[in-house]
Amino acid sequence: MSKLERIERIEKNDSLIQLASMPAEEQAQRAQAFIASEKQRLADLKKEANPAKSSSIFDNLLAFGDTGNESTFYFGNGAALQQGAIDFVRTWGNRPLEDNWRRKAALFQTNAEAAATPLSPDEAMSETDAGQDSTGLPSLESLLASIPKSPEQLDLANSELEESYFELGKVLFFQLKESKRSGEYLSKLIETYPKSVKKPEAYYLLYLGQKELKGSTDTYVQLLNIEFPESPYTFSVNNPEAGAGNIGSLESAKGYELAYDAYYSGNYSQSRALIFATLEKYPLTRNTEKLLLLNAMVTGKQESKEQFKSKLEEFIQNAKEQELITLAKAMLQPLLSSEELATKSSLAAAVQESQAAASEEPKEKVSETSVKESPYKATDDQTHIFVLALTPADVETAKNLLGDLETFHTQSFGNARLRTGNMNLSADLSIYIISPFADAEKAMSYLKTFQEKFTSIGLRDEIKTKSFFISIENFQVLNKNKDLEEYLQFFTATYR
Repeated sequence: MSKLERIERIEKNDSLIQLASMPAEEQAQRAQAFIASEKQRLADLKKEANPAKSSSIFDNLLAFGDTGNESTFYFGNGAALQQGAIDFVRTWGNRPLEDNWRRKAALFQTNAEAAATPLSPDEAMSETDAGQDSTGLPSLESLLASIPKSPEQLDLANSELEESYFELGKVLFFQLKESKRSGEYLSKLIETYPKSVKKPEAYYLLYLGQKELKGSTDTYVQLLNIEFPESPYTFSVNNPEAGAGNIGSLESAKGYELAYDAYYSGNYSQSRALIFATLEKYPLTRNTEKLLLLNAMVTGKQESKEQFKSKLEEFIQNAKEQELITLAKAMLQPLLSSEELATKSSLAAAVQESQAAASEEPKEKVSETSVKESPYKATDDQTHIFVLALTPADVETAKNLLGDLETFHTQSFGNARLRTGNMNLSADLSIYIISPFADAEKAMSYLKTFQEKFTSIGLRDEIKTKSFFISIENFQVLNKNKDLEEYLQFFTATYR
């Protein structure tokens, strides 16, 4: 989305949100007054050298919104005209209109005059509730229909406005090098949406903007440290000379690997300490998002489910790497209540409907807020089985696996009466099953002991690491779907 398109969305959504807060009667009155004044303005267009622009709240909807035909009323919108003039001067310089330029301007003026047929005052005030007339103005019904009515529609309008403030601030800072104007939009974001998940990055951009403008950065350093002590942007302002580039990426990758290993060994406090130590030394590298997601996973082990859910939601809204976002969504899915799932589905549908209405081009991508619901459920009190998944080559290599499992069970679980068997999940995957376990807790105890103590010649460590347990109900789903990766994502999010 371009800078001008974001400005258009800000103007439009700001008007819609204001109108949504008004009583229905006042909305209708404003719409009727707007249509009447616009008809009169168009009627007077030919008579006035500099036609006055209406100051109605509906201006932004008419200037930038879809009025039902191809006209956007660009030349009735002062902000758009001013931006166009700025962009023209930047590109072509302050050149006079002459020769071919003057001829084209005269041709456009002739076409514009032909399109703007004058109306009498009576005509301008009538038929405000009919469909579009020859002036191309929207009907009363279409204006009122564009105002958000449901909580989902209002949430969507606010979400788009919040995103546009933030993205426009970034574009102005990084691409157009306009630090001052960037700061205005980012400050507006923080003022209007004080709980925005984009707030730490907005503070960081304001910090960078002040450095560019030779101003004071202390305010934003303090705000980041007070409000977001664990943010990589906070680490960055605290350590502005931190390593970057290839060296920073290589060193942060090493830190991530150590933290990852500590996590999967069950040393969660050590993992978190390594995560923060790496972020402090190398705060903004290509490994930052991996470290942040791993930190959320540590939260899932050391803190409440609500805190885990909050960390995942924050990560999803701020991350850029699609693979990590998909993984985080898979972890989040089992933590959501049925009401939250319904709300997310409604919002996703509203996003898709809005995008379809705003564009005539076929939609190629599914909305990012639309998440496939996991077919698996956390039924901890059901009977569980333990599973090892092997390829045909692994089966050939680990020939003594079944015998070694029997010996292991006799030595470590003599009173458990565990049974061992195997089956083909698919043509490319065999699974070895140990059962039964009365619930998920007993299955988890077996998993830990197995990964610490079990050995068998030819069995790769990776197979032991990826072993898992599953309830009988979920196993029926897995056996039907044959999608092992889908279940492993659920398993990692629920039990790891």
